[in-house]
Amino acid sequence: MRFKMASSNEYGVSVILPTYNESMNIREMINRLNRSVKNIREILVIDDNSPDGTSGIAQRLASRYGNISLLTRPGKMGLGAARRDGRREARAKGCETIQVFTRSP
Repeated sequence: MRFKMASSNEYGVSVILPTYNESMNIREMINRLNRSVKNIREILVIDDNSPDGTSGIAQRLASRYGNISLLTRPGKMGLGAARRDGRREARAKGCETIQVFTRSP
């Protein structure tokens, strides 16, 4: 049986990227994701209102890449809640595959 490879417009990966104070890392994370993960429909940055300007950097990167969305939450709500909110947002957009990337401790 042969399977047709779907174009990134038909199916894609929604990457959930929870952030808090990641201004020093977010550029490189997004650049690496865009280079290494195939069929990215969107990179959904979930930021917990980082005081270091992470959201602003994500907004600038969104204008550079067409596949970045930003959800800024009102305060530090935690990694589990960020994952949940990201999955809900990605599924609402009809994404088939979801990957969650977090920084290693």
